Formats: sequence, C-alpha cells, structure tokens
Amino acid sequence: MVTNRSTSLDQLLAAIVADEAKAVRLVRATPEIAQARVADERLVNEIPHQLYVGDTALHLAAAALRPLAVEALIDAGADSNAGNRRGGIALHYACDARPRAGKTWNPSAQRSVIELLLGAGSDIERKDKAGATPLHRAVRARSPQAVRCLLERGARVDATHGRQRTTPLHIATHSTGASGTKGARAEQQEIVELLLQYGADRRG
Repeated sequence: MVTNRSTSLDQLLAAIVADEAKAVRLVRATPEIAQARVADERLVNEIPHQLYVGDTALHLAAAALRPLAVEALIDAGADSNAGNRRGGIALHYACDARPRAGKTWNPSAQRSVIELLLGAGSDIERKDKAGATPLHRAVRARSPQAVRCLLERGARVDATHGRQRTTPLHIATHSTGASGTKGARAEQQEIVELLLQYGADRRG
C-alpha cells in the first residue's frame, strides 16, 4: 500500500490544493496514486481540512471542491466509497464546504463534485462513525447547493443521526456552532425550505 510518506502522494495532495491542472497531470501520469492512503494526519490550512488516516487524494479533492481532480481520480480508479478512520468518504467532505470558512466556497463547483461522486457510485446514505450522512453534513455546513443536489438525487430527508436520532430539519433549525456558519441565515432558511419541500416532518 502506498502511504503519504511517498513523495508522489505528497506532491499530489499539494497540487490538489494549489494547482488543479498539475494535480490532473500527476494522476494521469501515475494513476495508481489514486489508491494511495494517508498515513499521517495533518491539517490542510488552505481549505481548511483535516486529513485523517485512511484518506485518499479523492477525499482532499472533494473537500477542496476540485471537480477536475475528482474526475481524474475517479477515472484512475479511485474508490468513491473508501472510508477513513472516522468512516468518512469523499462525499461527506464534498458536503462540508461552508459559506464563511476558508477559500473553497463555490456552490457550482460543489455541485459538480457531488454529481461526479454520485455518478461514480458513492453511497448517498453512508454514515460516518458519528452517524452522519452526507445530507446531515451538508445541512450542518449550511451548504444549500449540496442539500439541493443530494435531495434531488434521492437522499433520505428523514435520515436520523446519532443517539438522539437527529433529523436534517432539526439540524437546519438549530444553531450548530460549526465554524464558518455564523451569520449564514439566508443559507439556513433556504435549506429549511428545501427540506420541507422534499417532505421533512416539521416535528422532526
């Protein structure tokens, strides 16, 4: 197994953040790198995004909302359902971009990344080890484009999260405390309306 001690994986991860075209070239030149796994955890400040043990380059490309890199990695054989030590798959991280956090906020690119991952077979109902589906993550992040895309593609609007069996609507109507979401009231309202439109139970 290739780990992130490999120069080529380190180069790819850096390119995903700084130079998407270079990242695409690296993937095409060494397609096996799409299977590589991160071995040493660290924060990627530019996004920001925490790399966890078991992450692949696809996780980072999804978190950074880099559709060209995501497409190249999928074409190279990246597993869209590969989980890290926290049970997170690339789709979870594509849903984490927040209106007021980092430099990655780009709703159009986010939708493209989510569509690419779902087209590659990513599990729309996959729960991480905390019990959150991609929809829960998108709602918590106050990312209406991600919420809309997931609902259009059939995500369960009534999926429950954790011991409290929290629904997406409950997360949408309460402060989450998540960084990058303070003041995102317009996004919050749009998400609530979307969830109700798709049949969310107001009592949820």
